[in-house]
Amino acid sequence: MTRRRTAIAVGAVAAVVIAAAAVIAFLPASGMGGGPQALIPSSSEAPTATPAPEQTFAPADPSAETFAVVGDSISARTDRTGIDQSAGSWTSYAPGDGLEYRNTGWAQNGARLAEMQLNLGEVDADVLVILAGTNDLTAGMSIADRLAIVGQLAEQSGAAQIVISAVPPFDPLPSASTAWNAALAVYAYQNDYTFVDPWLALRTTDGTYAAGQTVDGVHPTTTAAATAGAALRVGIVAARDAGV
Repeated sequence: MTRRRTAIAVGAVAAVVIAAAAVIAFLPASGMGGGPQALIPSSSEAPTATPAPEQTFAPADPSAETFAVVGDSISARTDRTGIDQSAGSWTSYAPGDGLEYRNTGWAQNGARLAEMQLNLGEVDADVLVILAGTNDLTAGMSIADRLAIVGQLAEQSGAAQIVISAVPPFDPLPSASTAWNAALAVYAYQNDYTFVDPWLALRTTDGTYAAGQTVDGVHPTTTAAATAGAALRVGIVAARDAGV
């Protein structure tokens, strides 16, 4: 499959889209002028291969744009024992507007980037959403090494288009998630990927979850997951419709 990297360009550098009660920040490709913007001012165990449990979904619409995801519990529709947790996954709320989810990526509770790299194969989807790194925030791996794995995930997926998502707030250490998101935004800009922050409407200026939007300071509530899913849908569809 030929890689088709896209970016959103509205105005000189970034576009802010308000939809489904969510605010999404897009960064354009490096070839479009301007410089990267940070979202918010920044204030080991060896991985093992863990196949995701089998799931059955409705037949795919061959005319739809499709997306898959690589990530952790923020995205996983089942836990490692196969228990359904789809209500808490943003992927349950992103389909629509000609966008369809394909369960061909890899996402599991507690997964770190190295484990994702080990388990992710080629995806049967047009777009791969990379929403990853929360479990590495306090693991001691450098940002540079984490970004290298993000790039490897993009390449090994074989997806035509890559969307890199900001990670959600991390209340135990908000400066770690904001610094990681800023690094992801710059990395996406430098590599002509699309960057989307679906958590802006759910995050305080201190980098923590807004009141009532998290169950434990790390994971979103079902309502917050739905908001993030709708925001990512807007980002993915906008990247598709830009036709870059």
